Amino acid sequence: AARREEALLALLEKAGHKPLTEEEALAASGLERPFFQSLVRRLQSRGRIVRVAGKFLYHQGPYQEARRALIENCKARGALDIPLFRDRLGTTRKYLIPLLEHFDGIGLTARRGSNRVLRDETAGAS
Repeated sequence: AARREEALLALLEKAGHKPLTEEEALAASGLERPFFQSLVRRLQSRGRIVRVAGKFLYHQGPYQEARRALIENCKARGALDIPLFRDRLGTTRKYLIPLLEHFDGIGLTARRGSNRVLRDETAGAS
């Protein structure tokens, strides 16, 4: 089981900022669905992977890298420069929009008009 866990983690880490959907990861893993789902739940509970938008599976490494890049981008510019952020991650809108919505959903960022800002910078704003 440990070998399969490491294989799945390696698969997700390799996907980087173009994460696999759960179905893509299942197909690529060659595992039986029940075992795969159990493995995903276990890895999520340990913080090794993060599910975004209910379907994308991010390895913790690329996820944390994206989180740090978003924070740096917002702090440097006051609001998120989406094209710069997208290019920094080397990803596309297909993956970027769900990730940004995820960060909004967990309270890291907030929408302010057409911009996204760090949530702590929006505290007290109406």
